[in-house]
Amino acid sequence: HESLNEHVAAAQERVMASQQRLPELEVRRREIQQDVHKAQQARGEAEARRSALEQLQKRMQSGSKIGEWLQRHELSTRRPLWKRIHVEAGWEDAVEAVLRERLSAVEAGDSNVAAWAGDRPGAKVTVLLSGATATAAAPAADSLLAKIRCSDDSIGAPLGEWLRGVRVAESLPAALAQRETLADGQVLVTKNGDIVGPHSVTLFAPDAAEHGFLERQREIESLEGVIADRQAAVEAQEARVAEVDELLDAAKAEVEQARQTLEQHQERAHAVQLEVLKLTQIMERYQDRMAQINEAVAELVAEEEAERERVLTAVDAMVVQREAV
Repeated sequence: HESLNEHVAAAQERVMASQQRLPELEVRRREIQQDVHKAQQARGEAEARRSALEQLQKRMQSGSKIGEWLQRHELSTRRPLWKRIHVEAGWEDAVEAVLRERLSAVEAGDSNVAAWAGDRPGAKVTVLLSGATATAAAPAADSLLAKIRCSDDSIGAPLGEWLRGVRVAESLPAALAQRETLADGQVLVTKNGDIVGPHSVTLFAPDAAEHGFLERQREIESLEGVIADRQAAVEAQEARVAEVDELLDAAKAEVEQARQTLEQHQERAHAVQLEVLKLTQIMERYQDRMAQINEAVAELVAEEEAERERVLTAVDAMVVQREAV
């Protein structure tokens, strides 16, 4: 009985110990869940920014003077040049100043370009003609072409053509100082988009139709990496939540198992207590019966002694009578 009580006490301690782990794990889960929410919020902000920029790019392209013309000639779904190049940060205005409307150039494909002579667009349009592409030589380090990356060979040739002889300078004073070094056909373009030639300077002013395309596109591409990083952060935090959930499930299972063990021990202890009670009652009844029997035996012995006394008295009386006769 004492051993069974010890088992019950030990089971109760295990239940309490298991239950004490649950609040700690639940607090950890709430803290990590807050980290998940923050990571999701940061990812959502980056995605919202990217979506807004993409919508702006699309709206600017379709809302321009050439939007309807491109749709009419089934060119609106083709990727413009500004989507196919990557400009080094800070040199967007320089590229925009030199390329101007050519930033929105699209491939003509199989279109009949000659037929467009009678259907003029509302603004300047540049289309890229199909043809053989030659492997371009590596651009000079001080050329504007060196500030542009593109993985599409089909636009390497037109870029080389449009940017031939265009060198770069950090600022207008620097460009003016280098003016004497320009060869025939060369110009210098600054980060701010000013173009300096041997005999002239063209100060840059943004063109409403093309301005901001390159900068916004670079930010969109940058946001792709940011979103990927933040998605990885979300997944890492979610993995931590899943890990704590596993620990919580295991702890709850342990508590349940401990409770079941405790209930089994308690049921067994209760059964033993009932059995002890029954045996105690049987013993009490037995003792009561034995007392009754002992009392009855004592009465019989007393009656037997009294009877013996009566017999002896009668015998003595008979002896006295006989002697008297």
